[in-house]
Amino acid sequence: MLSARNLYFLWRLLYVGLKPGAVFVSAKFLSAEVANTLSLAIVLSATLMASLSFGSYRLLFKYADTDRANYYEGVRIGIFLFNLFLLIVIAVFLILYEFYHYEIIVFIGLFIISEHIVHDESRVYLYQGNREKWARHNFFRSLFIILIPLGVLIQPEVDLSHWMVVFFVITLITSVVSGGLLKGSARHGKILFGSNFYKEYLRQSNYFLSSFVSKFNQQSDRYLYALISYETLWIYTLIAQIGSLSLMFFEMTYMSNFKANIVKDKNYRFQFLSGPQLKTMSGTILISVLVYAVACTQLTELQESLNVICFVVFVAINLVAATNMLNSEKLFWYLNKPRIFTRIELFSFLFGHLLIVPIVLMSGLIVIVRIPTLFAYIFKIWNVRKCLKA
Repeated sequence: MLSARNLYFLWRLLYVGLKPGAVFVSAKFLSAEVANTLSLAIVLSATLMASLSFGSYRLLFKYADTDRANYYEGVRIGIFLFNLFLLIVIAVFLILYEFYHYEIIVFIGLFIISEHIVHDESRVYLYQGNREKWARHNFFRSLFIILIPLGVLIQPEVDLSHWMVVFFVITLITSVVSGGLLKGSARHGKILFGSNFYKEYLRQSNYFLSSFVSKFNQQSDRYLYALISYETLWIYTLIAQIGSLSLMFFEMTYMSNFKANIVKDKNYRFQFLSGPQLKTMSGTILISVLVYAVACTQLTELQESLNVICFVVFVAINLVAATNMLNSEKLFWYLNKPRIFTRIELFSFLFGHLLIVPIVLMSGLIVIVRIPTLFAYIFKIWNVRKCLKA
């Protein structure tokens, strides 16, 4: 029998492989068009899936032992339902005005909602301290990411959007059966008809803005790359997914344990990466290099010199990204004023992007699409250090 700790690592490793695996299968066995559509969905979902929670789970734990717990559970459900309504309205608008292909809009919209439901419902287990249950739920309920391209491969007559509809329905059913957001919607849905909810919604919207800016900053290189060369977005998505392995391993080991204990430990001191953490990051960087080398044998596009340089730049910036990740989590729980958190995120993003992005777009150099994010990380770390206890 595997221990809970080893099971946790197993589920997380399997989860980490889902998105690069899905893009690889699409590019290798289907088409660049399918791989690009899936890549765009992954990028947009990574930007939105955590942000759409509006930090509501923070309220759940803050008021867990008070008579306000049920109210804030209702707020969480209300935020989900209202945001779901907004996403549907946006999707209908895009379809009516033929902004993009109908099937692609449906696919991306359902992909984002599905990932958000899975992410939000699974994350509660993490902050309760049950890492193994969080990782297991996250993996099994995210299997649709790899099953969709496999479904298209097995049955080419059924396209991406139709497979997405099937797995979206399964996600909804699972949410109801497991007592998640959809089951709670029947009990707490009436909160949408009260004015107090919208006051709370606006108050929590600062967390959405800060989280959105943070996630957009993390993904901005993908958006820049898409503006320069959308037809090869799938290549950079693979570069980013493989290049992120060391950062994912840092999140999987140290950060998940840190998140599982931060609610009760309240350790809010700023810190740079320790010696052991740097060694771990360095070791996993070597693993990502090995994975990239193996991928190059199957997809010759990854062997091109510009793509190799993109990979090296991406991997090098991970050390700064890990420092940012650690201290951003501390700041999130430390601050009682979300406006300060939002201000730091926004100014960091602007500092990193206002000057560099025009240079990237005018030059068309894909090797520097990650540099604006690096500048934003450095500026944010400097500001977070001033807020947290040294």
